[in-house]
Amino acid sequence: MKIDKNKYYELGEYKFKNFTHLSEEDKLSVWKWRNDESIRKFMYNSDLISLEDHLKFIDSLFNRDDVAYWLVSKKDQVVGVTNLTSIDYQFSKAELGYYMIPEMLNSGIGLDFAFTNVLFAFSCIGCTSLFGGIDKLNSNAIILDTYLGCKLNNHDIDNIKDIKYIRWTLQSEDFMRTKDILNDYRNLVRYSSFRTSKVRRGPSHSRQYAQ
Repeated sequence: MKIDKNKYYELGEYKFKNFTHLSEEDKLSVWKWRNDESIRKFMYNSDLISLEDHLKFIDSLFNRDDVAYWLVSKKDQVVGVTNLTSIDYQFSKAELGYYMIPEMLNSGIGLDFAFTNVLFAFSCIGCTSLFGGIDKLNSNAIILDTYLGCKLNNHDIDNIKDIKYIRWTLQSEDFMRTKDILNDYRNLVRYSSFRTSKVRRGPSHSRQYAQ
C-alpha cells in the first residue's frame, strides 16, 4: 500500500488529484460542495465548516499520513471527492469515503463513480481491505454497497449524532474477483429487485465523508 501525494492517478476515464495540489479555486469549490445541504447531511460531521477551518484542514494534509483526499474528475470534468481515512499501512487497510458534487447528483454515473472509487483504493493505492459505515436508514446505499461486495455487520453499529451507522468491510480479493460484472447498471437493477427494505431511501452515490 502506497500513497503518492504528487501523483495524478488515472483509472479509465477518471483522474484523481490529491488535495495537496488543489488550486485556490479548487479549494473554494470543495468548501462550497462540502457545506451544501445535499452533501453534508450524510456525513459523520454534518455541521457547516468555516472557510478558515477548511483551509487549515487542507494545509494539514501536507504532513499527515493517516488520511488522504482526492478531487475526482471524469473526462476532465470534476465529479466528486474521495478520501481514505484511518489509514493503516501495516495491514494495508483504510476507511473509504466519497461524495459526488451537487451538480452531478442526478447525472446517472452513481454506480460508475462508486465502483471506480473502490477500484482506485484497491488497484491504485494497494489497499487489501476497506471499511466504513452506512446510515442504517439509507437503503439505497446499503443495496449499492452490498452489491459491490461489502459485508455488513448488523451487530457493529456506531451512534453518531443520533444516527445509527452499520459497519461494513470489503476485501480486495473479493471485489477484484467479481469486478468485471459489477460496473453494469443492469446487474445492479437485477440485484436490487431481490432486495426489500422498509427504511427511508438516501443517495446511493455517497459514502460517509470524514471532514
